[in-house]
Amino acid sequence: MFSFFAAVLLLAATQAMASDLSTNNAWSRVTMGAGHTGAVFLEITNQSQEPRRLVSAETSLAERAEVHSNEMVDGVMKMRRMEEIEIPAGETVTLEPGGLHVMLFGLTQALKEGEHFDVKLMFDDGAEVTATVMVMPIGHMGGAMDGHMGNHSGSSHTTN
Repeated sequence: MFSFFAAVLLLAATQAMASDLSTNNAWSRVTMGAGHTGAVFLEITNQSQEPRRLVSAETSLAERAEVHSNEMVDGVMKMRRMEEIEIPAGETVTLEPGGLHVMLFGLTQALKEGEHFDVKLMFDDGAEVTATVMVMPIGHMGGAMDGHMGNHSGSSHTTN
């Protein structure tokens, strides 16, 4: 009986933590076909009093998704996988072209302009947040999306 109540309390605490996270302006660019790569860009806001860490992502449209960064090394732009991206307490971190992003490998279908898909973001404390990603034209660089989807906070799916 005690373990049941402990589990309920732990689940409630994790759900409360997830509700402190929100996403905004989630987008990706058009791709040429299945099997190719894509990237997801978005803003992640941490409204809690503690830093949070994005550690992984997944979507049904890709074989795998990884948290990545781009950085200039000896005059060459290099992309590398990140173990985590810290979202400081009370701050927003923007994943954008030329910087932090979620890389999609092995797309199961082409990403077509005007369509949307979900990406699930997983954090170090077990919280999960699902963002709806809008597919934008090939040259899109971010910024306002004229009311397109992509705003979500928290998640109804929280795991430990």
